[in-house]
Amino acid sequence: MTILGILLTILKIIGIVLLILLLLILTIILLILFVPVRYRVHADKVGWDLNAGANVSWLLRMISVDVSYGIRESGYGGGLTKDIRIFGISIFKIRDWLSSRKKKKSKAAGASESVNMTEESIASSADEILDGQGHVPEPPHEETGGGKGSGAESAIAADESPHTETGSAAGEPLTAGSDSAAGEIPDTDISVEAVNDPIGGPEKQIEDSVDEAEPEVRSLTGRISGILQRANGLLLGLPGRIYGILITIFMKILEFFTILCGIPGRIVAIFGEVIDKILTIFGKITLITDFFFDDKTQDAIHLVLGKTGNLLGHIRPRKLSGYLDFGFDDPSITGRVLGVLSVFLPQVGKTFDINPDFEKSHLECDITSSGRIYLFYIVYIAASTYFNKNIKYVIRYFRHLRKELSQA
Repeated sequence: MTILGILLTILKIIGIVLLILLLLILTIILLILFVPVRYRVHADKVGWDLNAGANVSWLLRMISVDVSYGIRESGYGGGLTKDIRIFGISIFKIRDWLSSRKKKKSKAAGASESVNMTEESIASSADEILDGQGHVPEPPHEETGGGKGSGAESAIAADESPHTETGSAAGEPLTAGSDSAAGEIPDTDISVEAVNDPIGGPEKQIEDSVDEAEPEVRSLTGRISGILQRANGLLLGLPGRIYGILITIFMKILEFFTILCGIPGRIVAIFGEVIDKILTIFGKITLITDFFFDDKTQDAIHLVLGKTGNLLGHIRPRKLSGYLDFGFDDPSITGRVLGVLSVFLPQVGKTFDINPDFEKSHLECDITSSGRIYLFYIVYIAASTYFNKNIKYVIRYFRHLRKELSQA
């Protein structure tokens, strides 16, 4: 086989693999678009007990979602329950199983770690007891007699022994001539009282009193002269102060009249700002109304409303079964509710019974409804709405309107 044949074979295999992948992707897309999503809703109420649930499934229940909620008069049971199944296998059960397995592994790992730590602690305590060579170390010998220990103890005892002073054992006070006081100063308080006697006679005392009185006289004359100087300064500066006070009063009066003259201008300015804001608001309202009442905008609104009605008609329940017994205190309200429900009776068939009670107020029901949704129809509704020329015009117009409103 030549090299060209080998290359052609490889290319052929690659082409087959790519074709299989393309067909697989196309099959998945077609399944998503054309296999309907089916739903079923159930609700029943008897007395104070209430049960409500919904089930959504796809591709022959290969994927299903169940949600239910219940209220019990006794208070036991009920509550919210949910479950997601893929090929009949519950995702929540798998999650619980994985979490329990993880907890068991963590517990086993913790137990093994505790055993290892216990063994390590035992080995470390054995190493501390042995001296590293498998021998038990001997206890330290105590030194007695005149060794180091006895010397230290004797030194401590000597430090702790009370100090005695020679020469004072008999309770006699220390004197400077005694041998024990040599080189030491006793802690005694010695007070010396000095007697200040006046020096000189009465003449000297009279001179001192005269010298002490002279500074008082001088200070008094200085104070009087300072007061006279201040009074002179006040008298000389009085015209200038009066002139300054008059100028200040005149400026205050001028400022007051200026404020009075500026009040009309401020009122006009505020009034102008208010008018500008009102005109701006009316301008925005005009832009919005022009956008809303534009012909293409109205066509787009009618298109959206029609497509929404088609979508609701597509996803509405196809089957409805069960019964509904209801009543109100006011019989007129019961009649109005019956009239609204009777509008939908021809669309749901004859499998659903409505029993009104015009005498008492109560509610009991057992309702089951089901339907299906095709994804390709939703895609068709969305594409036909988005690519419509009126919708595109409205989108462009809305972007331009938003810029104008932000600038205004």
